[in-house]
Amino acid sequence: MHLRLRALDDVSRDVVLFCVGFALLRFWAVLGRPPVRFNDSPSYFQIDFLGHATRLWTVPVFYNALPSDSARVLAQIVFGIVCWSALAFAVARSLRNSLVARLGALLVLLLGLCIQVTEWDQAILSESLALSFTALLVASLLWLRLRRSTSAMVATLVVLVLWVFTRQLQAIVYVLVSLPLIAWILFRARRHVRSYVLIACALAALAVWSGYASDQARGIMRHNEYYLVTQRILPTPGGAEFFASHGMPDMPELVKAAAKGQLFEHSSVVRDPRWQAWSDSHWKQTYAEWLLHHPVADIRAPLVDVPNLLSGFPDYTGSTRVTLPSPVQDSLWERTSGDVPLWFALILVMWLVSLRGRRPERPRDKVPLSLGALGAGGVGFAALWYLAGWHLAAVELPRISVEAAALLRIGLFLVLLDALDRVVLRHLAVHHPRAGQRSS
Repeated sequence: MHLRLRALDDVSRDVVLFCVGFALLRFWAVLGRPPVRFNDSPSYFQIDFLGHATRLWTVPVFYNALPSDSARVLAQIVFGIVCWSALAFAVARSLRNSLVARLGALLVLLLGLCIQVTEWDQAILSESLALSFTALLVASLLWLRLRRSTSAMVATLVVLVLWVFTRQLQAIVYVLVSLPLIAWILFRARRHVRSYVLIACALAALAVWSGYASDQARGIMRHNEYYLVTQRILPTPGGAEFFASHGMPDMPELVKAAAKGQLFEHSSVVRDPRWQAWSDSHWKQTYAEWLLHHPVADIRAPLVDVPNLLSGFPDYTGSTRVTLPSPVQDSLWERTSGDVPLWFALILVMWLVSLRGRRPERPRDKVPLSLGALGAGGVGFAALWYLAGWHLAAVELPRISVEAAALLRIGLFLVLLDALDRVVLRHLAVHHPRAGQRSS
């Protein structure tokens, strides 16, 4: 082991040591605590690759391959360590200054130790794997940015498929971004046209598959539709009249359910074949029309919830150990609310500072997309992910938003690190011309 470490460059060796400490703390956060099951945990064991089961297939395949909940918790911990460590290495390799590279790897690993990430390792739910696959997908994209090889592309596509089928919301969000993504890839197909066309075809096939599979999960959709109607639409002036005019049955019963806060499983409406048939045939179009009629509220209401949904600590398991000191934990991911605007402000200042003066040269022939641009894309995707989750569900929003919150921070960190890398390199180029850079 010592000889292998000596064979690595200084930055990689330090990142290995960071990852060892990260692994120990990830284990310490959960080991010895019992696995936690919830009412919907059994639904994660039904496998169907076309969406006819309650859940999409990534998590059920993973869970059914393991003999017990204790083994599943252990596997989630190990997989999380692998994915976040891969992201740490990818971030370090993406930065040209050695000190910034170390800082980037450390920042990512500290994020992976926040209680909002580690608590899900203990739960028999999809969140742990969704968070890990999100980190691995970003790592794959970073490696692909640096090494555009066939193997890197295939690996990224495999990770993307597994990520898409981890949760219904992720499949829906992928369908939303697939068309502009495919168009962007084809637009860039100046050379290696055949390879780019094959990639575009693979992404299109994945969009069709995931769109069809997510559309089959009628049980989850009806659950979300019921709460959207009773908790968000009917309390809005004109909501009952709008949906009644579009033929939604059982409106008096739904109004009573909204007033009482009646749970989905206790409602007679959801068992009414007429309501189920209307939901299957007319819900999507009617709800889309409703959203189009309220464009300002569609943006304002989710923005009001940002401090609580993209920060905060849902505390589903109740017994996961906090691994980080409170100032570090709450600076990276506040357990109450309010850290997201602070990060945006900090990154804006650093980005503006990085624009001053001459920029260090980039190997543009090798790296077509800057790290900051990729990070900004991650922030935009996280915003879309959050908005889609908010508009497609009205209950358990902190749980639904946790992966988007993690990706938002990863994207912000990439923008910050890219700006800091430019500032440090420019400073060293002026004061220490031979110091500070490392090979890609």
